[in-house]
Amino acid sequence: MTLIRRLTHHYVEIQKSPPPLCYAEPKDPKNINVYNAVFHIRWFNASPDTYERPVLTINDQIPAPTIIVNQGDLINITLINELAEPTAIHWHGLSQRNSLHMDGVPGVTQCEILPGQSFIYTYSIENQSGTYWYHSHYTMQYGDGLKGILIIKDPNDPWKSFYQDEEILQITDWYHIPAYIHLKTYLYPGTLDPIPDTALINSIGQFNCDLNRQCPYYHASIRLGQTKRFRIINTSVYATITLTIDQHRMRLIEADGIYLNGKKYVQSLRLNPGQRYSVLITSTKNSNRNYWIRATMHPFIDYNDQYHSAIQPNARAILEYVNENLIMINSPNDYMAIINRSITFGEIFSDESQLIPMISNVPIGGNVRKYFFESQHKGSKPGYFYLNNHTFVHPTNRTGESKQIKISIKNGQIITDQCLFIHFPIPMKNAWDNVVFTCSVMQIFLSEIDIDNWCKRHNFLKGDIQPIENIWNFARIWYGNHLHQDWKKWTNEQAKLIFEKFNLTHNIWDIPQTDSRF
Repeated sequence: MTLIRRLTHHYVEIQKSPPPLCYAEPKDPKNINVYNAVFHIRWFNASPDTYERPVLTINDQIPAPTIIVNQGDLINITLINELAEPTAIHWHGLSQRNSLHMDGVPGVTQCEILPGQSFIYTYSIENQSGTYWYHSHYTMQYGDGLKGILIIKDPNDPWKSFYQDEEILQITDWYHIPAYIHLKTYLYPGTLDPIPDTALINSIGQFNCDLNRQCPYYHASIRLGQTKRFRIINTSVYATITLTIDQHRMRLIEADGIYLNGKKYVQSLRLNPGQRYSVLITSTKNSNRNYWIRATMHPFIDYNDQYHSAIQPNARAILEYVNENLIMINSPNDYMAIINRSITFGEIFSDESQLIPMISNVPIGGNVRKYFFESQHKGSKPGYFYLNNHTFVHPTNRTGESKQIKISIKNGQIITDQCLFIHFPIPMKNAWDNVVFTCSVMQIFLSEIDIDNWCKRHNFLKGDIQPIENIWNFARIWYGNHLHQDWKKWTNEQAKLIFEKFNLTHNIWDIPQTDSRF
């Protein structure tokens, strides 16, 4: 393994091995493995595509450590924030059942990890396997490099006998100006979205290369007669990317953590940001040469329907045949025609509508409901995206009946000159069945009449009504120790005592008599 560290414009780094891999190690006799790591988040100068700039790194590694665990393992990562701004890590694609507070979204599932502070992410990998990734969920930090790959191995992988080895290809767009500077442009109405400068494959790209500046390439490998699994992840901020491997077909076996039936073969993959695929590649017979792996960013369309391309939209890596007489890279059968056709005509050779899961969980019978979702883009400069003609509207300081309210916090106490009430319509024993829905219907009101009107309009039974001051004081106790490293959920008996202390005696607050913690 080679590490790119403070590369100058005149320094060439050839990476001939995959990104740094970290495996879970056995911890106790119960055969449960634990992945233990300490992640130091800090800036570091590097030039992954020959252009030097500050990069957000984990432990000064580019790319960030690849986490490899098995289904059922425990992840235990201490994150230390050495930045001058907050941060947090989101584990993209993981359901986080019973560990929602580890999901890593500031302001939603956890508080920001402030400069100089640390946070321990501890959660179990259960009932999921496949190809995932992790990234900062604070502003645009992952666009500056704060992201890595997470692989969950399945001991019962149905495709395991079909391949002999595997490798990761992380493809991404890349900006030469730090993303936090671009964010201001992106959010300013009337300006064009910032276009990435180039693309990277496993944090290596080829920007502004010529005869006087030799380019670095990532080297993937395959043996003659071998079938290899490639896990391909688009970790871009903005770019849709088409990937091809010259003179090699790809057999799709996994999409976003779901096993496929393997009947789909493609010549190219089109991946939107966040998408992940696993494909099987079988080596060509009697090959004595290498092949290009090509990642091409699609052009970007603005609100005037004008197309814009990156300065250098292509990144390349090398598929290297080992144990053969290798010759200089020279692929005469260029796949640019396939790439261009995919971009120009929107052809998705891995058309998701044609991908079939190996095991279908689609319900059948008389209780099936079908929902149709259509996305639209309306307006200009820059306009908004809509889903079924509805767009996101950020919550404002208004009640459930859209009446203006004013609340302030002083010395840890809630201050208001209005009589405000919170309505709880969802029983606590069902609150975590759909936490987003539960939180969305916990509304603030000015009177019980307003609550009655809201319940009638939304077809809800009236639940419990509490003064906002009481719930504020309750929340200070209930959530007060969540950021402590030794924090544990409340036991059933502890929860009941806290409810009683704040007169939360309505049947809405009844919880089942179990050994579960709350």
